[in-house]
Amino acid sequence: VMDPLIEAVVQKGQDGLAFTYGVTNAGKSYTMLGTKTDPGLIPQSIETLSNSLSAEDELSLGYMEVYNDDLNDLLPMDSTKTELRIRERDGATELQGLSRHRVSSMKEGIQLLTKGDRMRKTNSTKLNKASSRSHCVCSLELIRKSKGK
Repeated sequence: VMDPLIEAVVQKGQDGLAFTYGVTNAGKSYTMLGTKTDPGLIPQSIETLSNSLSAEDELSLGYMEVYNDDLNDLLPMDSTKTELRIRERDGATELQGLSRHRVSSMKEGIQLLTKGDRMRKTNSTKLNKASSRSHCVCSLELIRKSKGK
């Protein structure tokens, strides 16, 4: 599913986007995150991207929550949740304040995602004991510093 998207990012330097949409308990989180024994699209993408890195390249992960009208960093550098801001600059929209964490393996990515998930807002519903009350965005950034790639 993600191979054409990853190939465009790695080979052509294009941006990529993948998202899930559906009702509570439809499998959105499972599809994106997976489990320890069956990794989802994000961990698989981290593995594919990290395997394409040279020593000079960098892969980083940012993880945020959209809750009501608030944007929160789920992996702040300190232990408190950080509210993020969206700004317009030079005709472009940018997100300010999202922490970036260098990732070099699927295992490291899963550890960061697990840590971030513990900070998400949840509440029980009739369909799910720990239903997320927010939307979640995982941002992977690949910076190619090696020549010829």
